[in-house]
Amino acid sequence: MISRFILFSRFCRSKDGAVTVQAALLTTLFIGFIGSSIEIAYAYWQYNAVQHAARMGVRIAATTDPVADSLTTMTGLSTEVAAGDPLPDYSITCTGSLLKCSEGSFNEEAFGRIVYGKNNDGLCSATGRETRGMCDYISDIKETNVSVTYQHSGFDTAGNPADVIPLISVKVSGLRFNFLFLDIVTTDRFQTMPDISVTAMSEDLQTGGR
Repeated sequence: MISRFILFSRFCRSKDGAVTVQAALLTTLFIGFIGSSIEIAYAYWQYNAVQHAARMGVRIAATTDPVADSLTTMTGLSTEVAAGDPLPDYSITCTGSLLKCSEGSFNEEAFGRIVYGKNNDGLCSATGRETRGMCDYISDIKETNVSVTYQHSGFDTAGNPADVIPLISVKVSGLRFNFLFLDIVTTDRFQTMPDISVTAMSEDLQTGGR
């Protein structure tokens, strides 16, 4: 009878099935590489879509009523500042997560136009360019992800009312990449999308402006 030791030795020396094992390992690595490449490409698409959304948001913010109502009543006049003088520095940030501005009241209708489009329909879906809002580019964007900042541009002049021409920044934050399986093997830091901010000079800051 062949001893167990001899059988085990033959098994260790045998190369039968080696090609199959190698093929299985390589196939697994190849599938993983292809899947990761697809996911990374999809993550890039998501990031690019959010950038387009932020650009559209700042365009709407620059041509419609300001979210910060205090901009419409600002004068900048004081004992040291007369009408026609440069407006003193200011910076007002309005956040969708709090529905609040750092100064003055929060115009929810104006904020809704930025997120949902000039018709403020509350929907995130494909639509025409004239009625497109931020979330129409990528539906993951919610009001809580958006903030708008109005700050001194150097072109503002004091008066009653002041001629307010702010720099407007729209920032998108708190979004996550929609991975299928990379979220299993990556950290939370890798899954969180970097904040995206786009800045533009205001135009006419009134509803219906183009």
